Amino acid sequence: MPIWHGTVDEVQFRSLCEEVKHDGGKLLSLWGSDEQTRGNGYELHTALVTASGMICLTLRSARHTRPTGYQRLVPAATACSVP
Repeated sequence: MPIWHGTVDEVQFRSLCEEVKHDGGKLLSLWGSDEQTRGNGYELHTALVTASGMICLTLRSARHTRPTGYQRLVPAATACSVP
């Protein structure tokens, strides 16, 4: 199975997730990481499965800013969100 990875901005992240969902792809995993000890902010990661393979995306946020608003794309993210 081919696997692609990319670091994207918020518009690309949302667009790619919506496109995969629209085309019948599936969410494999969604997780976040705290990169502040490395001088960065937070990162949101996702692994998506399509008919062509797997797409892994990383969204980097500004330092001390958490990515938000993904519950519409991934309803289960509501249970995982940090206040």
